[in-house]
Amino acid sequence: KFPIPLPGDERPLLGGFALDVTARKALEVERERLRLAIEQSSERVLVTDAEERIQYANPALLAGAGYSAEELVGRSVDVLRNADPAAWSEVRAQLRAGRSWSGRMRDRRKDGSHYTCEGTISPVFDESGTIVAHVTVKRDITRELALTEQIHHAQKLDSIGRLAGGIAHDFNNMLHAILGNVEMALVDFGPEGELRELLEEIRSAASRSATLAAQM
Repeated sequence: KFPIPLPGDERPLLGGFALDVTARKALEVERERLRLAIEQSSERVLVTDAEERIQYANPALLAGAGYSAEELVGRSVDVLRNADPAAWSEVRAQLRAGRSWSGRMRDRRKDGSHYTCEGTISPVFDESGTIVAHVTVKRDITRELALTEQIHHAQKLDSIGRLAGGIAHDFNNMLHAILGNVEMALVDFGPEGELRELLEEIRSAASRSATLAAQM
């Protein structure tokens, strides 16, 4: 990198040395690409140490949780979880055994509201095989779940409507048969009499029932 004077027989010589940093530069470029990908990802990325203290949260996670990086770094990851820490005992056991965990997570925002995420938590090992960190990658599925619930509700209402419509149709057919027979009986029994009064009551009740069936 810089000249070094060397003794010579007839004239002074200059020497120097150079260090090949190609591999280091390539690694730096790769790290920068990775950083940009994580920073700009819509997925929520969280890095904690082996004791579950937050070391890094990408912008997507910070925006979703309502925190700044300064408010989260160094704190326990429990600040983001909307669940009893005991509920995570099985997850912790799996991670400490060196296995990744995937599933749904109930998370909590800074304002106390909660949301549901789906993602994976993976242990990170050093060269000796010791777990030194955990990386969580997740996405908010709250709207997706709400939409699914709305679809299920609409499907239930549609099924109830079809069932009620079918029952009303069959019921209406039977009522029309009753009304038809009552009308013919009224013609046969003349304008007065106890039996006619009973038939009039049957016709009135059947007519009201037909109205109800139509409403169904």
